[in-house]
Amino acid sequence: MNELHLQDKFIIPFFRDDLGYKEVKANTVTQSLIIEEDLQEFISNTELNKKPYEQLLKKYSGNKQKLLADLIGVRSNDSKRWANMFACDLQKLVWEAR
Repeated sequence: MNELHLQDKFIIPFFRDDLGYKEVKANTVTQSLIIEEDLQEFISNTELNKKPYEQLLKKYSGNKQKLLADLIGVRSNDSKRWANMFACDLQKLVWEAR
């Protein structure tokens, strides 16, 4: 018995069936540094997000891709805003240290 046989016959089924994990293929990270499939899964299937997601999806006429793109855009803008605030604070500290 080799490692791949052990993995395919015992380890993966244990994680998937007994522990409830999902087996996924290799992920692609976009320029926004988000794995879109994971974000889609998170916002559409978690208990906390399920109802708000369904309400937003109605506003987007059921267009999941457009909704996902807009959510990624919001997150990207928030990250840029945070980075700019951090850079300004850092510059201020450097200036005051002179």
